[in-house]
Amino acid sequence: MDTDATSQGGGDGSSRVLGTPSSHRLRGMGARSLLLLLVVLLGCPEGLPDPVSACADGELLDGDACVPADCGLGPWGDVAPDPEGTTWYVLAGSSGDGTADAPFGAISSAMEAAAEVPGGRIVIGAGRYPERLSFSRAHDGLELHGRCTELVTLDGEGLAAATLSVFASQVVVRSITITGGRPGVIAGQVPGAPGLVLRGNDLVIATNGGYGVLATGSGVLLDLAESVIEDVRPTNELSPGRGLGVEQGARLIGVGLTVRDVAGVGVQVAQVDSDAEIDGLTVDAIIAQDDGSLGRDLHVEEGGTLVVRNAALGAPEEHAVVVEGGSSSLDLSDATVACGASWCGRAIGGGSLTAKRVAWTLTPGPGIQVHGAFSFADLGDSTLIGPSAGILTVEEGAALLAEGLSLDGAAGQAVHVAGFGTLADLTDIDIGRPGLGGLLVTDGAEVDADDVSVTEGGGPGLLAARDGELECTACQVDGAVFASVLAMSAGVVRLDGGSLRASVPHPERGGGVGILGIGDTSADTTLQADDTTITGHPHAGVAFRGGGTWRLAGAIVEASGGGGMAPGLLAADGTGYWQESAGPGLFVFGNTFRQLPNDALLFDAATGTLSGNSFEQIGQLQLYTQNCESVAPPQAAEQLVTNDCAGPARELGLTLSWPEPSGPPGL
Repeated sequence: MDTDATSQGGGDGSSRVLGTPSSHRLRGMGARSLLLLLVVLLGCPEGLPDPVSACADGELLDGDACVPADCGLGPWGDVAPDPEGTTWYVLAGSSGDGTADAPFGAISSAMEAAAEVPGGRIVIGAGRYPERLSFSRAHDGLELHGRCTELVTLDGEGLAAATLSVFASQVVVRSITITGGRPGVIAGQVPGAPGLVLRGNDLVIATNGGYGVLATGSGVLLDLAESVIEDVRPTNELSPGRGLGVEQGARLIGVGLTVRDVAGVGVQVAQVDSDAEIDGLTVDAIIAQDDGSLGRDLHVEEGGTLVVRNAALGAPEEHAVVVEGGSSSLDLSDATVACGASWCGRAIGGGSLTAKRVAWTLTPGPGIQVHGAFSFADLGDSTLIGPSAGILTVEEGAALLAEGLSLDGAAGQAVHVAGFGTLADLTDIDIGRPGLGGLLVTDGAEVDADDVSVTEGGGPGLLAARDGELECTACQVDGAVFASVLAMSAGVVRLDGGSLRASVPHPERGGGVGILGIGDTSADTTLQADDTTITGHPHAGVAFRGGGTWRLAGAIVEASGGGGMAPGLLAADGTGYWQESAGPGLFVFGNTFRQLPNDALLFDAATGTLSGNSFEQIGQLQLYTQNCESVAPPQAAEQLVTNDCAGPARELGLTLSWPEPSGPPGL
């Protein structure tokens, strides 16, 4: 007798038939069965097709149907009976008592029988089962094992209840497609009940409302492996869809999970003591809700903890990664992240983001934001590449620890650290081709940088303003626009070692300076460079304007000023003598000025303190002074070749000025 496809494999009704059409089948025998019999009796005549080869690669011929190879053969495929306990069998369309020869027709019937016996296994044959299942304490130790996800579907039929619910028991569910629920699966703690464990393996949880899977409550453990969660939509306007949710102190252990096509959030962990750890995660096609909100791959909030290793996050419609709220943390490693239209990653409101060995592919939207007091990000051995409006923004009391990063192609500022109480520790950071500038420190922030390099770009490589402080050891800037390093508006920059090479004039503002300090009468701006190599700049190698704390010590200034009459070092507009041990004023000590086509030092309406400098291959004078009427001559510890303020003024072109940097973007 022919077997219905929904109960014997080929549950999609797509079985293929060899030989004559089904209308010509012999009574009691399908066409394939007849063909197999003829082959056995007569052999395989030349030209007659092999019945096994009629199935596509990765499929097996099971009776009259081709089925996925993983589904095995026969009504139960490769699923074995429980070796130690009782086994019940279920096959759609049957009406037996649960044996293999007379299976139940409904899974719920088998669960009723299983409630009378500890443990055991329910083996489920092919078919669609329009049921909603609930596990109680009586089902502790029970296992549901479907033949395969392609052929076994548990369908809650879209009613306002979970398709599969687990309360107060420890159960295992394998190789089933779960659909039509609100949510699809829930593992929830019942007050006063012992902890529960739901172990799921090889599941497809699709087309559900609210959540694909929800684990909620202290004492709940969800152990999920090699499973797919997809097609989740919100149930109302107030609650987004969530592919996988861990809440209220529940715990998740996941391996090999895929979450896709969710309107809202792919994976969410919320509330204190909620904890999820996933090794092998793919998140893709996460879209916004109908009102345009959300569309996030990973979201941790209200004290939750999420650890993800070996992940691929696809471009969501909003943020790829969000961690917010005090004690919330997200640890992401060995991952690729394709960013969405808004912030790619955010640690806000006290949240903590750790990302190691992550390749971030940026969009024209903003990159990673660390915002607010106690918010923290630890980024290491990662790449952040793409036309982002700003790759890294740390602001308003947040903190950043970064080592071994490569940032390239920002359309705006590559890194902006801003706000009093904001701290950043940067080591081994490569910044390439930023649209505006490399590293900007403003508004009272403090940055300690070691081995930071900036290559090319549309603005200064390193810039501090408005009480921002930057300490940079062994930093390199090559090909920056206007100035390699700029301190202005009470900003502070201190360089120790490193090199500044070949800056480029701005098309409108000129420049092309290695080091530039722009001060005023308040003398709050500071720029100090010790043991730094400054070479190949078309304007001055070093320039200081106005009052400030300016120090150049042990540096090499060479091959600069070739684009006009600029010197190796330019002091202008009221720089003064060095005062006390830490300034203010201008102190030029122990430097080497060499291979300069013009003057080594040029003081224009300015003065300063000079000592212990050496000069090699200077095209003009060692010291040229002009516009001296209102200033005293520089203090020099040794005799210099100078004009003593006689002769025509050198023409230096545009006044060196740069617009006030913008503030941080905020929330």
